[in-house]
Amino acid sequence: MVPVDHSSAAEKKEDLRKFLETGDFENYGILIHSLKSTSAIIGANAPYRTALELESAIHGNDREFVLSNHESFLRKYQAVLDALEKVVSEDDGMKDFIVEKDSIMEFLPK
Repeated sequence: MVPVDHSSAAEKKEDLRKFLETGDFENYGILIHSLKSTSAIIGANAPYRTALELESAIHGNDREFVLSNHESFLRKYQAVLDALEKVVSEDDGMKDFIVEKDSIMEFLPK
C-alpha cells in the first residue's frame, strides 16, 4: 500500500509551472524527481517515463527538452489524479488515503 496525499497534488502541479516560468530548473528537477518516484511506486508508467526523461534533461542541462515536454508530463500526471479521484473522493472524508497499486491501474492510461 502507498500513502497518497491527494490534497497537495494540485499544489505540486502549480509549483512545477512556477519553477518553469521563473527558470528555476534546480527546484523543477527536485520536484520532478519526487513525482517520478511516486509515479513508479504506484505503477503510473506514463508519467513515470516522462518524468524520467525530464529529470535526465535537467541533469543534461537540456532546457529545450524540458520546455517542450513539460505539458505532456502535466497531462499524464493529471490522468493519474483523475484516476485517483475515481477510486476515492474527498466526500469519503479521506484527504490522505492509502491506495493499493492494482486498485488504480484500471483507470490509468496505457
